[in-house]
Amino acid sequence: MYTEKFEFLIVSKNLEIEQALQEVEPLEDSVYHFETYSETAGLSGERAWHNTAVIIDGGVVTEQLKENVSRWVQEKESGREAPFTAVIIQQGKTELTSGCCRKVDHIWIIDTPDDTEALKVYFAKLAVEMKEKADAVKQEICFRTLIDSARDLIWFKDVDGRHLIVNDEFCRFVNKNKGQIYKQGHCYIWNASEEDEKVCLESDREIIIGRETRKFEEQVHTNGEDYIIQSYKSPLIQRGEIFGTCGIGQNITSERNLEKKLQAILDHIPFAVAVVSKEGVLNYKNRMFDTYFPEVAGCLGANADEVKRQLHFPEHLEEGKTAELEIQGGDEEPVWLSYCEKTILDAFDLQVEKMLVIQDITANKKLEIQKDQMACSDYLTGLANRRGMLRTLENENDLGGLTVILIDIDDFKLINDSFGHSVGDEVLKEFAKVLKKVFVADMVIRYGGDEFLIITRLYERDVICAKLESLSAKAEDVVYGDGSRGGISVSGGISVRAEAGIHTIEDLIEMSDEAMYYIKKHGKNGYCFYDERIRDK
Repeated sequence: MYTEKFEFLIVSKNLEIEQALQEVEPLEDSVYHFETYSETAGLSGERAWHNTAVIIDGGVVTEQLKENVSRWVQEKESGREAPFTAVIIQQGKTELTSGCCRKVDHIWIIDTPDDTEALKVYFAKLAVEMKEKADAVKQEICFRTLIDSARDLIWFKDVDGRHLIVNDEFCRFVNKNKGQIYKQGHCYIWNASEEDEKVCLESDREIIIGRETRKFEEQVHTNGEDYIIQSYKSPLIQRGEIFGTCGIGQNITSERNLEKKLQAILDHIPFAVAVVSKEGVLNYKNRMFDTYFPEVAGCLGANADEVKRQLHFPEHLEEGKTAELEIQGGDEEPVWLSYCEKTILDAFDLQVEKMLVIQDITANKKLEIQKDQMACSDYLTGLANRRGMLRTLENENDLGGLTVILIDIDDFKLINDSFGHSVGDEVLKEFAKVLKKVFVADMVIRYGGDEFLIITRLYERDVICAKLESLSAKAEDVVYGDGSRGGISVSGGISVRAEAGIHTIEDLIEMSDEAMYYIKKHGKNGYCFYDERIRDK
């Protein structure tokens, strides 16, 4: 352990004793210093006796030496520092063992005055004893310094629950000194009720029976305040027998109060939060999480990946990325949620946990859908516009069976000029309703101005013609203005992709446009197919 210096004071007229003892190899971490005195006078006066032994030759014992030995014995018995004492006695000289010499620490019996080997053996044993005592003192200092330097509460009890050793922090916390605490129980130290003491003794019995360290969280009262102490208690075992218990506790009241505040905050924020440990265990979720996902209300402690799969969360989402989820709401309306994962780092920027954050974006999603619908529909008639048409057709893999009909209201400019644009708008809205009634199962688009598109999978010409005849008839019933005026005529062009072999929707529209203008040039109020226009031409 620590290096120690030992003083060996020899009282003898025989200098060979010191010479023999110097031949003994010092113990590890030990330094020996020898001095020989021919008479007791050399030991007179006050001196420090730390790590010191007085080795007395029995042949020079004097009354002064006996007084010194008696004084050292008394000092040792009273707990003060005194030297180790050893007396060398030759075999058969028993008269020297009487009186105070019987109180010395060691009596070394040798056969002859020059029995140096026996002296060396005795000395070696004395050196070991002194080194063990010195190490024990240092260890006690280390132990006391260690526990008194700790900011945790540390205590040692006997099997009856009486406190034998406590550290400075323990004293400060209970506002009592070590003398007041010594051999006192829980009730006195903590000013607790007998019921509280029973709880403490029960935890002590638990670790004694279990013979292992266990963790506890207990509420205590001291200095007029209530505290929560988290402690680890362990049994003290020597040669298989438990002779007491020890504990180390932390005041975690602030942490628990902070947890309560954080819990209250998280339970009242308007989005769901869950926390996953580094080991992949779901160890926290707030109230809003249970509101959105009641099917996993009891999932704390479960494997987080399993919970995510059950809730259809994305399994591998990059940091900073957001995914959207759609769940069924309580009123049968869908609820849209945004989902992201945030890494929680410790003071060393190492991941300790991961937080799952789920926010309700239903209002924004509905607004987004509404804006998208508005962008894809005509504000006046409510029909799809050109953008809506392209959006609908962008995922259409088979354009082979599509038929495109382009319809234009005849002389619509004259209606605007004669009755005003408000009446013109009324005509457009009424005609849009007619289109939806006739082509109820097809896509109807306001293509621009007074032009309308019908995209259908009808390809039988007689069926298409029948619908257009119905459209023309219903258009004649449209009234506008003050109701005294009514009736409009329309012209239309038709292109059938299955017959024309065209590759894009734009080509079909262009062909329908050519067919419609063919009708416009030949009297209006009619329709024709693109290929008929070609034959006529």
